[in-house]
Amino acid sequence: MLLRFFWLGLILLLAACAPGQPALAPVASPAPPGIVATIGDTAITAAEWQQARAYATVTLDLLAQPGAALDEPAVLESFIEDHFIALAAAEAGFTLTPAQVAEEEARILLVAGREAADLADLLAATGLSQEAWRQELSRALLAASYLDQVILAGAPPGERRQRQEAWLQAQRAARGVRIFAEIAPPEGIRVGDRAPDFTLPSLDGGEITLSDLRGQAVLLNFWASWCLPCRQEMPLFQQTYERRGEEGFLVLAVNVGESPAQAQQFMTSLGLTFPAALDQDQTLSRQYRVFGLPTSFFIDRRGVIHYVLPGAVRPAEFSRQIDEILATTGDNR
Repeated sequence: MLLRFFWLGLILLLAACAPGQPALAPVASPAPPGIVATIGDTAITAAEWQQARAYATVTLDLLAQPGAALDEPAVLESFIEDHFIALAAAEAGFTLTPAQVAEEEARILLVAGREAADLADLLAATGLSQEAWRQELSRALLAASYLDQVILAGAPPGERRQRQEAWLQAQRAARGVRIFAEIAPPEGIRVGDRAPDFTLPSLDGGEITLSDLRGQAVLLNFWASWCLPCRQEMPLFQQTYERRGEEGFLVLAVNVGESPAQAQQFMTSLGLTFPAALDQDQTLSRQYRVFGLPTSFFIDRRGVIHYVLPGAVRPAEFSRQIDEILATTGDNR
């Protein structure tokens, strides 16, 4: 049997911005701190958005697409659509039971050929709790089920997509959807661009400037001490720094929003010896469009962004990206 709820939910999650469908453009007016979007009077927080990204990452991994790059504007738009579809479902009295959500989780594992232990490992790697995973799954399943059973009920197969798009567009307008976060990276911080230069206070009391590192292969990692995936990936960074530092590999760990004491305690507790810098007012994080932690930029010897990874690194992919940025030659100042 086709797992139509799961697959429809996945389509909504990862392919909401299909060709020809207008994206929800960010508004120019400032938003309250920590708010990504609003739907009428309902605010969607940055923490909720980070959880949704983690859910999307786990979903891709379950489908045997580890390391696949998220289309973040599409994921954000679909996440917002799930919210207002859920509002419409609640207004119509349409609900799901916990048993239906648990059944869908079992179906996902079955079709992916994975075990519950695999899901637990993926959740641990992304810092997503079982409760949060089921919350996101429930939202996606509710949205897909309401569309399938109510909005698209009775529609001929050839008209379903058109009816869905017409209903979604009407809902966007009626509910006053506003996006404040510019998720798509602007020119200057895309893959292939020269990484924007910056100078930050370093944890050792001095300053560190990115352009001074030209000629080295740099892993620019944004992190915080409260971030579990950050803590889990740091030992791999340290091991690689020790093993490949003589080849020109350098980790620059940028702590986001914390005090020097908090950052130092974290570095000391894990025995980390690579350079660390402080982005206490989060100016650099905003410039680099960091919407969740950890986020890593792989910068080659020329200072060019080679790869961007939101979320925790995976060892095999990490090793491959390090090989590639080390393979570049010349500093091209």
